[in-house]
Amino acid sequence: VGFTKVLMAISMMIMLGLIIGPDLPQGWGVVWANFPSRSKTTVEATIPLLKGRINEKAAAALVVFFLVMTIQAVLRPSKVAVVPPMSGSSGATTGAAANSAVTIQQNAYKLGFEDATNGKDFGTSLPLDPTTPLETAASPRKLGVDTDGTSSSYFDPSSYSMPSSPSSPMQKFGISQVISLGVLGFQAMRLGRDVHGVFSPQLLLANLRTTPPMQLAVLIFPIYNILKIFF
Repeated sequence: VGFTKVLMAISMMIMLGLIIGPDLPQGWGVVWANFPSRSKTTVEATIPLLKGRINEKAAAALVVFFLVMTIQAVLRPSKVAVVPPMSGSSGATTGAAANSAVTIQQNAYKLGFEDATNGKDFGTSLPLDPTTPLETAASPRKLGVDTDGTSSSYFDPSSYSMPSSPSSPMQKFGISQVISLGVLGFQAMRLGRDVHGVFSPQLLLANLRTTPPMQLAVLIFPIYNILKIFF
C-alpha cells in the first residue's frame, strides 16, 4: 500500500469518525438514525459549495460513495508492467540450430571431399532435392548462420511478445477526476479570495494554515483521485 493510499484511508476514517463518533456511545441504532443528518453537516463543512444545496439522503449517499471508492483504491493492487523473459525454448532452439549448422557443414565438407577423392564433379554427392533435410536445414535464416558463413544468434519472433503499454493519463481521466478538480478549485478560491473577490496565493496559504486539520484531511481524497491517473 502506497503512502498516498494510507493518507487517503486516514482521511476517510477521520470523516467517518466525525459522522458516527458522537453517536457511538449510544449504540448503533442511534448511529444509523443520525447518519444522514451528520453526513449532511460534515459534507457541507468539507465542501461549502454544497451548503444548503444537498439533502440528508444525498449527503449520506455521497459519504457511502467516498467510502466505497476509498476501499477500492486502497485494496486494488498497483499495475506493474513486466517484460516477459525469453522462453526456454528459444535458448534451446539457438543451441540446436548452432549444432545443426556445424553438423551440416561437416557433412557437406565430407561429401565434397569424397567427390574430389573419387574424381567426381564438385557437388555430385550433395542432395539437390529442396525437401531433403540437408538443404532445408542449410538455410542461413533457420540455422542462425549469416550469409558470410559466420554463426549468429537464432531468434524466433513468435516466441516473444511485447508487453502492453500502459494507458496514458488522459485516457484514465474521467468524471471522478473532474469532480475532484472542481472540489479543489472551489476550496482554493474560497480560501484565497479577499473581500474584493481577488485571488491571492499568500492569502490562500495563510488560510490553509488556520484551516482545521479535519477539513484538510478530507481533501486528500480528491488530491489522490487526481494523482492516481499518473501511476
